[in-house]
Amino acid sequence: MIERTTYYAHDAAQNFFILENNNSQYKLAVLDEGVLLKTNNNGLAIRVMSENVNVVDVLKLVEYSILNRKKLNKKLIPQTYFYGEEKLKILANSEDFIRKICKMQSKLVDEVIDNNIELLDNGFLRTEISWKNGKFMFGINRKYPAGETYPDSEIYNYEIEDFKYYVDSAYSDFFLIFLAPNTFTYFDGDSENTPDKIEVEKSSWYPFQLSKDNFGDKIVLFDTNAYFYVYNFKKKLLQKIE
Repeated sequence: MIERTTYYAHDAAQNFFILENNNSQYKLAVLDEGVLLKTNNNGLAIRVMSENVNVVDVLKLVEYSILNRKKLNKKLIPQTYFYGEEKLKILANSEDFIRKICKMQSKLVDEVIDNNIELLDNGFLRTEISWKNGKFMFGINRKYPAGETYPDSEIYNYEIEDFKYYVDSAYSDFFLIFLAPNTFTYFDGDSENTPDKIEVEKSSWYPFQLSKDNFGDKIVLFDTNAYFYVYNFKKKLLQKIE
């Protein structure tokens, strides 16, 4: 089981890694409630709490955990987890231990990342996401339905090593890809419509949402009820409406 959370309120810069044998019960998900769920005495768990995560590193942690299952729990050391004004004693791995694993060379991981891994496929002429060699690829699916042929169109993929989150449109014909909480790029397969980045104000913890309505060359996005943004993807212009 791979368990992942991104935010530690006490210290956003601190990371927790837990490679655990014979306990695939949830752990990170309930720590902020001051709860340590009883072990289920079954399976393997790779738990990561960090703002950013490297896919290749996680694959190496998975491989190491499988190959060294019997001695995993011996590498756990006591650490303090703070939630509010309270604290909880947990067992976790040292960052030095995790760093050494991630620096190891792995033929198996190299083989895995050399394959194109499909993450999302919304069908012909709809959005898709895949991952290969450390990069996420946003694209438009051009695998024609059986028996159909279409002229080739000028559609390209958008590649990026990491991003915060993406928003798929109501009809899965474009993405908003947030590179940071207040920065996004628009992607619909047309290179002329894709900006380097567009900056917006961020007023809440909630991710941006898209209006389901269609306004021609314009889209509407918002993360609060106090105002919204209108973005013209043909002109690459953003307007804030209060």
